[in-house]
Amino acid sequence: MRILILLSAALFGAACDTAIVIPTAAEFALPPLLAPSSRSALPVGAGEAKIFDLELRNGSTEFLPGSPAATMGINGDFLGPVVVVRRGDEVTLNVKNSIGETSTIHWHGLHIPAEMDGGPHQQIAAGATWSPHFTIDNRAGLYWFHPHLEGVTGRQVYNGLAGLMIIQDDEEAALDLPRDYGVDDFPLIIQDRRIGSDGQLLYMNGMVDHAGMRGENILVNGKKTPPLSVPAQRIRLRILNASNARFYLLGFADNRQFDVIASDGGLLAAPVPRSRLEIGSGERYEVVVDLSDAVGKEIALKSYSSELRNDAFEIDSLDTSDYRIMTLVVGAANASPAGPLPNILSNLPEAAAQSSDKQREFVIAMEVGGVMTINGKTMQMERIDETVRLGSTEVWTLKNRSDAPHPVHIHDVQFRVLSRNGGPPRDYESGWKDTVIVHAGEEVRVRHTFEDFADPDIPYMYHCHILEHEDRGMMGQFLVIE
Repeated sequence: MRILILLSAALFGAACDTAIVIPTAAEFALPPLLAPSSRSALPVGAGEAKIFDLELRNGSTEFLPGSPAATMGINGDFLGPVVVVRRGDEVTLNVKNSIGETSTIHWHGLHIPAEMDGGPHQQIAAGATWSPHFTIDNRAGLYWFHPHLEGVTGRQVYNGLAGLMIIQDDEEAALDLPRDYGVDDFPLIIQDRRIGSDGQLLYMNGMVDHAGMRGENILVNGKKTPPLSVPAQRIRLRILNASNARFYLLGFADNRQFDVIASDGGLLAAPVPRSRLEIGSGERYEVVVDLSDAVGKEIALKSYSSELRNDAFEIDSLDTSDYRIMTLVVGAANASPAGPLPNILSNLPEAAAQSSDKQREFVIAMEVGGVMTINGKTMQMERIDETVRLGSTEVWTLKNRSDAPHPVHIHDVQFRVLSRNGGPPRDYESGWKDTVIVHAGEEVRVRHTFEDFADPDIPYMYHCHILEHEDRGMMGQFLVIE
């Protein structure tokens, strides 16, 4: 597979010859917090009722100065706002579609009814408004929302349709953690984009882009490798890999240690010290890094992709090289910095299979001709692939029989990773997850319980979160029934 892909790139070019690398960094952009258009108290201890208004828009963004590109955004020109809610809140999200084509919005990571999930069955026609409503029942953490329309998810996300949701709860609030938004607590939406010499986004214009769309320019919150001014103290980075396909191995240029405190589904049991962190498409991690010794310094956050396992599937030079994501510019500490990290963050249940768990296997493959399959099948909207019982706990074994890594996302549930090839998962994968990397040849076992919501007609999805793989059929559907 590696030989075929590199030969294709050599003969035909990985992209057209108008692609450029933007030479200079741009100012850091802090995503705006979206205020609810309405809020009211629920019974004591039950949170609030909140209404948020979101609009999918066509926009214009200058990636190359003086050359505006046609983009899409949510309540703006590119990317979207941050929706902040608490566990127990009852929310309504009015999603108006003004982009002139059908779309959807999937609430990635949320445990909600299938009819509110925003998958390919909950389509929003051009000009229409969809108003899902549900109770927030996820742990505190970083979640996100993005289109999930069959066949065009990759293009719509690539053009800019994505936003963040931060969920708060009492457990997380009781800890002494950095949480002053924009001061010591920063969201980082990491993406890569291919940009033409005319400043326009280029999408699927190369012969190997079906393997996963990649670009030469690294953006954080829509800006090229930006500098971020931070205080010389512990800061919190809430990191989302919203790239269509690219994986990153994050670390700091001075190799300083940081602590992973949360994954997709919220807090880990305890901080996990690392100097490297692999993050695949769709995954989220929260890290705390101590910068108290770095006053006046500039510290690059990099991807050490030369150290990544590439699964013999190199698409471009960034897959096997080290490069800058952004730069932390360290100033003086604030008057009231967060204290030392707690030794215990959360009381997580043990991640262990039980004899009563139902077992299922899912074989991921890339067939001749680039056909993307799970269990030998490509996605069909009218076909239900699996049916599970409400209240059941299952162990799913994800087997990768392709030459590429795949980040597998399962809707509705948060799961625990039980094993990789029979051994333990990585230490920072010890918490709740909804997306997990399965490298070539690996078998990853995950365990989850299907609770609260059943629907005999409307399915949830499971799929590869390399968006071009999803669009080409690497996705299946499951019903939860009583």
